[in-house]
Amino acid sequence: MIAKAWEEAYGEIARFKYPDRWRWNILGNPYVDEERRPLVWIATDGEVVAAWTSAFAVPVEAGGEHIIGAHSVDTFTLPRFRKRGFGHILQDENRNAHEIFLAIDPSPANRRNKYRIGGLPGKPLFTYLKLLGSLDGKIIYDSALDVVREYLGPRGKWFFSSLRGLGAETGTGLFFSTGFRLRQWIQGRNGNLAGKNITLREVKEFGEDFDLLWKAVSQRYSFAVRRDSTYLNWKYARHPHLSYRKFLAIEGERPVGTLIYRFPMEPPEQKVGIICECFCMDDDPQLHAALLAHAETDFASHGIPMIKCGASTSNQERALCSLGFQKIDIDVPVVHVSPERKRIDTAALMEREWLLSLGDSDLDQIRVSHQPTFVESVRLFLGKTPGEENIPHA
Repeated sequence: MIAKAWEEAYGEIARFKYPDRWRWNILGNPYVDEERRPLVWIATDGEVVAAWTSAFAVPVEAGGEHIIGAHSVDTFTLPRFRKRGFGHILQDENRNAHEIFLAIDPSPANRRNKYRIGGLPGKPLFTYLKLLGSLDGKIIYDSALDVVREYLGPRGKWFFSSLRGLGAETGTGLFFSTGFRLRQWIQGRNGNLAGKNITLREVKEFGEDFDLLWKAVSQRYSFAVRRDSTYLNWKYARHPHLSYRKFLAIEGERPVGTLIYRFPMEPPEQKVGIICECFCMDDDPQLHAALLAHAETDFASHGIPMIKCGASTSNQERALCSLGFQKIDIDVPVVHVSPERKRIDTAALMEREWLLSLGDSDLDQIRVSHQPTFVESVRLFLGKTPGEENIPHA
């Protein structure tokens, strides 16, 4: 039943949701007890699956406590069943099953549901993009046609679709790419942040060096998924579909950083390189810059036209900006801490930085499009970042 519903909801990427990823996340997840499997909740209308939500169990370090928490993932209500309260009920069940429940990039409706059930806004994750080539004009133009249809109807969309063959699609992509690269060049010139001289050792599996590194790194953060060897091996060495390049950064003889990234899958995924993890000792911006520069060189040598990377600390942002990356999105997580965890002071969690990345939750998973849409591109050109409206005002 649910496989059929997922095919309707996710279309051509449904095969990356089920069954292999399901087995990996539910049956192969080292943080899910056997008696709690599977971590999936569904709502039905007769014999039809109408809505669902799932959990991505992970080890969390929050306020000095070590807890098995969960990301909210694969939350969806089929359009014909919306406004019937399914989402609210399912999110309530999912939340109650976990001591810490986190959603990094919920949809607006999902965000409202999570706030209704007691969720609180967390520290933001900023997504950055760097062009090595050009934006995909087709993606921008297709999303522009959706706006045209909304305001001018099918005939308006037909008219502007007919302009595609006259160069409108190519021109739109060129216009936004040129503007993006110009801002990228200006920002890179103003960065002036030199990377450190480090050695990068590629690994197939994560071992003790990564455990020791995480123990030293994690003290800086009030909230983070515990990125030790157990988690990293499950997330990045055992994934059923995705292949990652994994590096330990060494300065002298001392492990000082972790870099993990992946190349795009075959179509339908857009050709974008994704930096999933980039963290280091002391959150050193020069170390970040060295790690990022290595990934960029690798992507460029393989003809990848654009790179995405997340940042949740000011030093990570500084390193990205020094290399010309542009901020394109802001995700404000919604977090719920169980009342049973009375020792966790949610206010204190906000006093120090969090460590979030595109490797958290489903953010690095296969998507048809990774670049800004037409509306998002316009907002960026006007100096507004999509998602900034979700940042709580003091």
